[in-house]
Parts: sequence; structure tokens; C-alpha cells
Amino acid sequence: MTMVETQPGLGIDEHEPDPIGNLIIISGATASGKTTVTQRLIESSALPMERIVTMTTRDPRTKDEEGYDFVSKEKFENTPLVAPKKYGKNFYGTPTKKLRDIFFGTNLIWNIDLSQLSHLDTIFRDAFSPEEATKLLAHTTIIVVSAPSHFYVEHKKRFVERAGKESTSDFAKRIRADAASLRDIQAQHMPLITHTPQHLEDTLGRLKQEKAIHPLQPIVNVVINEEGKLAETVAVVRQIIQATESKGHTPPDQQAQ
Repeated sequence: MTMVETQPGLGIDEHEPDPIGNLIIISGATASGKTTVTQRLIESSALPMERIVTMTTRDPRTKDEEGYDFVSKEKFENTPLVAPKKYGKNFYGTPTKKLRDIFFGTNLIWNIDLSQLSHLDTIFRDAFSPEEATKLLAHTTIIVVSAPSHFYVEHKKRFVERAGKESTSDFAKRIRADAASLRDIQAQHMPLITHTPQHLEDTLGRLKQEKAIHPLQPIVNVVINEEGKLAETVAVVRQIIQATESKGHTPPDQQAQ
């Protein structure tokens, strides 16, 4: 598997305005709905965002499955990747080149799992120079999609339907791993704010205060994805993004739209 070497600065003119875009990370427990929330956000939002497509060696589950670049194992192993992982027999990873687009003003949205989120600082510092990693963290908004515990059975059904009956035991393993990752995230003492539609004005105010106090530290924004209320969940996520976005440039392929 290709190891990612730390790269030097990008050679951006220090006298020019900082062109860096915004990185929106949407994470969450297994079958929490994070991928659906991401897709609906992109479809319904006027915000100029480009989704980072995950590279994987697994086969597509449907003919029109989105969010993945299905490649051979050979291509996967020869592509510089950020945080490559293996699930079962398949490999997953994010092309470093795509994530680097943020340094040229592209606003990116990235789905990662909780285990990757719990090591985000290390992932960035392994892939980029210290200066770039610090800048990237400062322009990152973290959103964790969560769901009420009483929907566990429904989530298990969704996971099994998606991955096959043989994956029933995998679901329990994923749930235990997610719980361990959440404990790791909490142990890092990152500011954590839970947002609901009913108290959104107050929590967004707190988010802006925390951002002012900790400008270089990502803040974990938890959004409860209630069953049957996807539109409300997406609306909350959109407002969190708007409250934290910094100046960036619209990607060239979106400027004419």
C-alpha cells in the first residue's frame, strides 16, 4: 500500500489572499444515515461543495451507487491515499490529491467513519506538512450524525439489507468499534455541541463562541438524525456549515452555474 510522504508548502504567494476552502467532515456510527444526509445536503444546498469520492476495491452494491470510485487492488495500492482502511476483504481510502484541493479554494465534503475521526489530527499530519495540517484543521467543520438508541433494531436491519445477511455479526462488531471511537474522541476533550432544531439558535451561538476561543481546533457538532425527519436533520447540518464557513473560492466547475 502506498505510503504518503509529507509534502512541502504549496508555493502560494504570501501576499495574495488566503485561498483555502472549507472541509466539511460528516461522520457517524454504522447505519446512522450519514451517507444519506451527505447526499441530501449536496442535492438541496446552494452552498458550493464538492464531495470527496472514496476509492474502494469492493464491488458496487447497485449499478448507480454513488460516493465511491470502484478500482482494482493494483490501482488502489499504487495511489497515494489518506487513511486507507480494510473492512473484511475490501480496502477503502481517500486520494490525497483530492483532499489537497482545499488549499486552492475548493469547499469539500468528506464522509469518514468514527475511528478515522478519532485520529484526525494524526491523519492530517501524516499526509501533509505541519503547517498545512494546522491550516486544514482550522478550516474543518466536524459533524457527527447520531440517532436515538431505540432505533438500534432499525439500524441493524438497514445494515444487513445493505451488506447481506452474512454481515449480521459484523454489525455488532461495528457498533462496539463505534462506541470505542466515541470514547476516544471524548477523551481528546475537543469542544462538543449537540444540535437540535428546537434549540438551534442557542447552540449555533455557542458554536460561534467556541470557534472564537479555539480558532485552530475542530469542534464536534452532534446532530440527532430522528427517524422520519431527514429534511430537518439536513437543515440543521446546513446551518452549522453556514455558521462556521470561512472565506473560500467557488470551484471553477461551479462558477458558471
